[in-house]
Amino acid sequence: MFHFQEKNLDQETLLGRGTSGDVYPYHVNGSQCVVKRIKVTIIKELLDCIPEIVLGFACDHPCLVPVQGYSIQSQNKSVSYVNLKLQRMTGGNLATELKTRNESNLYYTESELVKHFYVLLSGVDYLHKKKIFHGDIKVNNILLDEKGNIRLSDIGSGKYVPDEDLSNMLTGAHGTDKYRAPELIQHERSIQESSLKDERDKKKEIILDNLLNKNHLFLVDSWSLGLTMLELCILQSTGTNPRDPVEIIEKNLQNIQREALQRYEKELLDIVFGLLKIDPGQRLKVGEAKAKLEKRFSHILTGEFKVSLGLQKEGSEQIFNEKSNEILKRLEDEKRVIEANLDIFQERMTNLEIACAQRMKNLEKVYDEKIEKIKTEKNKNVEEMIKKFEQRIQALEQENANLRENIQISANQPASISDLNQRNSSFPTRVLEINNGRRQERKPIDLKIVVAELKKKWGRWFDFDTKNKNDLSIKAWGIKEIDDQVLTGVTKDLIQEWEKESFSKDLDQLEIIINGKNTITDEGLKEFASQLGLRLFNVQHLELGMKNWSKITNEGLEIFSSELLSRLSNIKKLSLDMTNWSKITNEGLVLFTTDFGPQFTNLECLELYMGNWNQIKDCGFTKFAYKIGSKLTNLQTLSLGIEHWKSITHQSLAILSTQIIGNLTSLREINLWLTGCSSLTPSDIETLKNQFVSIEKTKIYE
Repeated sequence: MFHFQEKNLDQETLLGRGTSGDVYPYHVNGSQCVVKRIKVTIIKELLDCIPEIVLGFACDHPCLVPVQGYSIQSQNKSVSYVNLKLQRMTGGNLATELKTRNESNLYYTESELVKHFYVLLSGVDYLHKKKIFHGDIKVNNILLDEKGNIRLSDIGSGKYVPDEDLSNMLTGAHGTDKYRAPELIQHERSIQESSLKDERDKKKEIILDNLLNKNHLFLVDSWSLGLTMLELCILQSTGTNPRDPVEIIEKNLQNIQREALQRYEKELLDIVFGLLKIDPGQRLKVGEAKAKLEKRFSHILTGEFKVSLGLQKEGSEQIFNEKSNEILKRLEDEKRVIEANLDIFQERMTNLEIACAQRMKNLEKVYDEKIEKIKTEKNKNVEEMIKKFEQRIQALEQENANLRENIQISANQPASISDLNQRNSSFPTRVLEINNGRRQERKPIDLKIVVAELKKKWGRWFDFDTKNKNDLSIKAWGIKEIDDQVLTGVTKDLIQEWEKESFSKDLDQLEIIINGKNTITDEGLKEFASQLGLRLFNVQHLELGMKNWSKITNEGLEIFSSELLSRLSNIKKLSLDMTNWSKITNEGLVLFTTDFGPQFTNLECLELYMGNWNQIKDCGFTKFAYKIGSKLTNLQTLSLGIEHWKSITHQSLAILSTQIIGNLTSLREINLWLTGCSSLTPSDIETLKNQFVSIEKTKIYE
């Protein structure tokens, strides 16, 4: 192990990315190395990393990049990292080297090619003698040091294959696809085409079909190594696809061979192509290829060259560490036990699911019977209740008839004006309520008590204030985000406090401003409007700041209008800031003003701020103008904020002015915000000003 410290890891510099982990520089005590980080989220993934650690430590060869240390780092309860410390190869990988050479048209000399070939053959032959199948030989996994010497990396992702354990020969989808041998693809196809009846037999058949002969398994590495050497010969990918038919693969290899023969000896290429036989039985083993290369190119592979690589003791290599063998075998045994336990667990789960399903059916039957019984009993109770209600209704109808008769008698006896005034003036004091079984006179609403109670619960979101006994102000702080739940909650609590204080007809002015951060939707607006609308029948001044409620659609605006605006029977001043409701279209604008009706006969001041409703066009604005002009006959002040309505033209503005001048005879002041209305010219705005010349105060912001 080694003491891993995350501060020494340069995570901003990614040196390489593989299927199992990422590689980063690591600086410790002035020296440089690299760390391969493998992210694990479950215990099984951590167990799968142990063979990589053991293999990395056990493989000590000058042509391989060994593991120098490891550390297991727990990030949190669900995520951990296995950090493998490796030697720093400052020359990058062979893939980058080939790309640079290709761009410069700088081919390897035959001597360079032979030396690289020998290093790879030596490293892979060492692994095969130790019963280790690499499985992912490619140019990306071949690293260079500062002198240009190469080493094979990613040893830990290989697989230990002892003679006595056939299950270790299962290869599956191991390795990079384009470097895989054709026989692996053939095994996959045979599995996909198999159709077995029993699932358990199918699983066994898949394992058997995917087993490779021991020698053939290691010959998969021969194929990958041969393709890698061809890439060194031509400085680019071979384009070989193992999924192609055999004829196409062979033809592609023949074309590459003809090209390579122009630069390198036939004997060298014969060894390379000996590794690329389609039939594994005819393919060269790595050890055989190494022996042929040494025999033919002994003048290049001299003793001095081998000494420089540290291969002088290759003939007396140490036998593979027995302790590592034991660990690997134990790990494989444990893995098989885990898989067997998983099969048993799956079978138990299946049986449990069947039992649960049967139990659910039985319970459903029992509950159906109980529900039917309850329904029968309820029907009897309902019939009795209906009879009682019918009797009560008859009694009320008789009482109502008597009342009408008394009213008719009173109507025939004229009363004096003073008597009527006396009756009317005494009416509010005679309003009684039921409280704990007693009749009590209603007390006026005390807004200070309401404000105090609301502050206790909602003071984090809102600022509550009452200027006098009949005015209430609610403003969002702007620090916390307001959503549907918060808006609905404060509205319900507001009404609940009103009810506690015997809320009736005392509130004259209400101001609710929520212009800050929010995620309010149509649902929240609907609840807000329906709750307030039933209780604002006597409000004379209502101001709602709803700026940046950008999620509101036509549907929400229509509900807001019908549930709230249509109920404002005594309103004198209405101010609505709906800036940035950008989803509103012509249809929504028309629906919004549909509920402007008789309840607005006393309306003296209307302020509508609708900036950035950029989907509004002339047809929608024209209908809006007609509704404003025909319904708000007593209006004295009109303020319209229609900034950035880019599609409206002077034609709809002309209709607006006609409706205002022709119908709103009481109008004394008009304010228009036309900033960003790009379809309007300066002459259009000047014409509009001239049309409003009869109004005492006119302000047009352009």
